[in-house]
Amino acid sequence: MFKPVAFALAAIAVSSTYAACTDGQEEISVQGIDGYFCVNGESCSAANALGLCPDVQEGLEFGSYCDLLETGVYGCKPYSDWNAPSSAEYDAPLNCTGNIAGEFPVSVQDGDGTFCSASPVCSGTIAGNCPGAQDGLPNGSVCVVIETGVYGCVLPPV
Repeated sequence: MFKPVAFALAAIAVSSTYAACTDGQEEISVQGIDGYFCVNGESCSAANALGLCPDVQEGLEFGSYCDLLETGVYGCKPYSDWNAPSSAEYDAPLNCTGNIAGEFPVSVQDGDGTFCSASPVCSGTIAGNCPGAQDGLPNGSVCVVIETGVYGCVLPPV
């Protein structure tokens, strides 16, 4: 007699941890948070540091942000009340659309700014391309394993 009631409660608990995403949305997890959440478009994952992370929604009180995870790939981490996003405004990222150097904005460790690079970009577990010589980066950059244990672009040795 008690088993059906326990089963019904278990079914409710399990189904409440999954978001009901609509067409055009992607289902994504957030590090350390049970369940799945919805984003409108391509999500932050693997080498995609520019992907989306879920905003505030049920089970995710302060929203989330895209960051490099301990596993060496990008993923979503939850904001908490002490590190919630501010209302500060920032300059738009470098627009590399149609740039002959490549269409992806990439930062270079110890470099001054963001530069354009071709895909696949050196990031996370991918030993890909780094920005070549261009304005502000006269000697280009190279892809190496950086201090955090993942691939990243750095200034070439002198």
